[in-house]
Amino acid sequence: GNSLFELGALGVPMLVIPLPKGASRGDQVNNAAYFRDNGLAMTAGQSTLAADLPNLLTRLEGSADRLSAALRSYRFDGTARILRIIRSAAGLA
Repeated sequence: GNSLFELGALGVPMLVIPLPKGASRGDQVNNAAYFRDNGLAMTAGQSTLAADLPNLLTRLEGSADRLSAALRSYRFDGTARILRIIRSAAGLA
C-alpha cells in the first residue's frame, strides 16, 4: 500500500499486479482495486499476466499521460484528511 501511495504522489503511471487473496491477506487486491477504481492505475491478475502482458503494456503506454494527470490531481494528503475527521468529530468543523 505505501509504495502505491508514494508512486501515486509522484504521478508515476502504474500497472499493479497484486498477490491473490490466497497468497496474502487480501490487502494487495483491495489496494489495487482502489487505485484502479479511482483511475489512478491499471491492474492485472497473476494468473493471466503472461498472456495479457503485451496488451497491458500497450495500454499502459497509451494511457500514461492520463494516469499521470489523474495521479497529480488526486489528493494524497492524509494529514489534512485526518485533521478534518478529528475536527468534525469534535464539533469544530
